[in-house]
Amino acid sequence: MRKVLFLLLVLTAAPALAQTPEQTTVSKEHEWLKKFVGEWEVESVDRQEGADENQTISGSISAKMLGEFWIVNRHKVDAPGFAFSAMQTIGYDATKKKFVGNWVDTVMNHMWVYNGRLSKDGNKLILMAKGPKAANDVVLNYRDSYEFKSKDLIHAKSEMQDEDGNWTVFMTSSIKRKE
Repeated sequence: MRKVLFLLLVLTAAPALAQTPEQTTVSKEHEWLKKFVGEWEVESVDRQEGADENQTISGSISAKMLGEFWIVNRHKVDAPGFAFSAMQTIGYDATKKKFVGNWVDTVMNHMWVYNGRLSKDGNKLILMAKGPKAANDVVLNYRDSYEFKSKDLIHAKSEMQDEDGNWTVFMTSSIKRKE
């Protein structure tokens, strides 16, 4: 009976295995993502609309490769009165010739979907997404950038584009590799 079940399993799986796409070649863009790998300390300045003062928030990022094609960044913030976790994936789609990825967190039910590119000098990753403006149904363009100042220091910036087309920085971060 076991042999019959095994044979049925093999026969039903064979068509799916035969249609498996060829393995993607690792590109220079995939190699570039490896710069993120490691344990990082984060200090962010949050510039919330309508707030009297900017808020400084500390956290951490644990970044690991998923195979050769994806970086998975696990973010954690544990500030007084404000704690959250997030997961970010970034890869490179060679067909679209774009960096792609997403962000999900414990603060909202929106999945941010990224499309992006490298700056001309190759030091900055610029990711674009669409998402809700806080506390209403308006959908805006957002831009996150990660600029490698060195192998151990990243400057990050988050911006949103208002209804008039103007970009506003709402968060800046200094991301330092842990020793």
